[in-house]
Amino acid sequence: EAGTYEKLRKTGGEVRQALVDVCAENGIPVQSSGDDAIFDVFFTDQPVHNYRDGLAADARMMARFNAGLLEQGILKSWPQKFYPSLAHTDEDVERTLVAFRHVVKGLKR
Repeated sequence: EAGTYEKLRKTGGEVRQALVDVCAENGIPVQSSGDDAIFDVFFTDQPVHNYRDGLAADARMMARFNAGLLEQGILKSWPQKFYPSLAHTDEDVERTLVAFRHVVKGLKR
């Protein structure tokens, strides 16, 4: 259907950028990789260009992030990427963004 991929990328882009922004606001170094329709983040201040770069990121912080999201009702298990879906409503996206804000604040400890 016309516009399907655009909608998927719009949803993913909104979620992706929101996570990067929330991390920046909280002083959490993060890198994002992939396409808006399927992406991941790495808790590091170094660019991630390959698998080894990803392994150098903070895996413990990622585990805390994923566990925190799950506590908020958002499933994103490590090492899985973010997979936005056409089934995600605006309310789902907002709930995810609220969870990001809550969880990322807790990562600073």
